[in-house]
Amino acid sequence: IEDPHAFRRAVEAARAQNVRIAIDDMGSGWSSLAVIRNSPVDIVKIDGEWVREAVEDPVALCAVRSMVDCAHLLGSTVVAEWIEDERTLALMREMGVEHGQGWLFGAARPLDEIAGEAFVTDVAA
Repeated sequence: IEDPHAFRRAVEAARAQNVRIAIDDMGSGWSSLAVIRNSPVDIVKIDGEWVREAVEDPVALCAVRSMVDCAHLLGSTVVAEWIEDERTLALMREMGVEHGQGWLFGAARPLDEIAGEAFVTDVAA
């Protein structure tokens, strides 16, 4: 996001039209905590590289926890990508992550095979 002020205006305009805003791949590339701090969004999807490594890597754990805490503080819902095992799922639940995606929940399938199914799984159960 080259112009944070323009981004904030775009978010505000979209919200005025009842559009929900999600930031994908938080923690990778151009996604940063400053984006959600300056332009709070409805949904923050945490990049799977961080999620996958959070069980074993204390730096990844700290990063994911920070992203989750900041997102919640700003009123955003969190989606954790790449949940591939029960340990990662348990960790995401412990952190209060609301939704998850990953191989633990099922393999990718053609859209015509999953008509009517949810794309994001509630991990808070």
